[in-house]
Amino acid sequence: MSPDKARAATIAEVPGGQLTGATLERWLLKLPQPPSAISANVLVSAWMNTALAIDAVRNHRSLDDSATVDAAIAADADRGVSLQYFERRDAARPPVTDAESDSLADIDQTRVFQQILVRTPPKADSATRVAAVASAQALLKRARDGANFAALAIEASPDSATRSSQAFLPPITRDQLARLPQRMQDIWNLKPGDISGLIGSPIGVHIMRRATRDEARPRLKQFLAPILAHHADSMFIDSIARAHRIQVAPDARPRMRAMAAEPVVAADSSPMATWQGGTLTPAAVRNATLMLDPASRVRLGNASDSAITGYLRDLATREIVIGVIAPGPRPTPAARAVLAPSFRTAIAALDTALSHMSPALSAGDAAAQSIDSALTGQRAIVLPGALAGVLRSRAKVRVDQDALQSVLRTVATEWRVKHASDSTAAPAGTPRPPAPAPQ
Repeated sequence: MSPDKARAATIAEVPGGQLTGATLERWLLKLPQPPSAISANVLVSAWMNTALAIDAVRNHRSLDDSATVDAAIAADADRGVSLQYFERRDAARPPVTDAESDSLADIDQTRVFQQILVRTPPKADSATRVAAVASAQALLKRARDGANFAALAIEASPDSATRSSQAFLPPITRDQLARLPQRMQDIWNLKPGDISGLIGSPIGVHIMRRATRDEARPRLKQFLAPILAHHADSMFIDSIARAHRIQVAPDARPRMRAMAAEPVVAADSSPMATWQGGTLTPAAVRNATLMLDPASRVRLGNASDSAITGYLRDLATREIVIGVIAPGPRPTPAARAVLAPSFRTAIAALDTALSHMSPALSAGDAAAQSIDSALTGQRAIVLPGALAGVLRSRAKVRVDQDALQSVLRTVATEWRVKHASDSTAAPAGTPRPPAPAPQ
């Protein structure tokens, strides 16, 4: 497709509007990083969701009726039910034992340290830094002469965190320490009870002390508790999945790749996965995939067979586990009581925001105006819960990926020319939000 045809092409279409290649090109040229399939799909997705919401409001279609609310809060409700179940399960676990803590200490890949920190303000002058070093040297001498290390730390930084922790830092692994500057990595060589020299950093001067085995034990127990709980929960979930014998359909992977591309349409076809007592329908996969941010959907569409298989197995496992821990209608009455009021409040705020848009503009043009505003740093319109997916399921939407790719090819050279002398432009691969917040 030629550049002129790409600009004239309809990239996306929803009830109430069309998105042209020229508009998408204009947006892509505004981005601080080179345009990519991810940034283009984020923009198209945001436009579609906003246009559908505007069209629904203008045509007086209820967004807060019971059926819409239940569909929009379903995913959050399931997550909440799961979270509460596993929190109760973890709370009932026996406490971490001394033997488990000592076993972790014996492996010696996780250690506990105390810290005295003499802070320096950002952009401190040389006199301030010299004074901080002198203060730290005096504290170091007192510590090595036998003064209470925690008391010295509180003297240096009398904040509540230092006081409540007695200057002990959270346990740190050797791998975590290896990612810090070399001067901090050297504390790994301290023996139990040993005190380091002065260690400078952008926030001040540090003095570190390695905890003894007895001092480290309660901190290692706190460190171990969520790890052991997560391990136990994973084994529980895996056992449920194995018992139900999940089977991913042989043709599920190419179907998943096709579904992941905008506009994320699910054909009415055979299940994507099956298990004893249930199936993972294309509609359920579509709903879950629409809950992903657009960038993740692009990556999923390009993922390996094993990654897609893992994604589908995870979705199937989630369905099975929810069915086990919360059998019955979903969302549960308790989840609905918690989530529905806040969803309806968000809908009221959305109605107010959309009511300020000019009625002379079509829904598509009003959505484009909203994206323009978001790209200049103003707040983007974000739909609550899974409302975007609900609206998409009720409307005919279309995205021409061939035209979208043509616009990307056309705009690549233009973007480089436009930003050639722009010192604020980010190089390719810079992790920065490429467009309005995903909806």
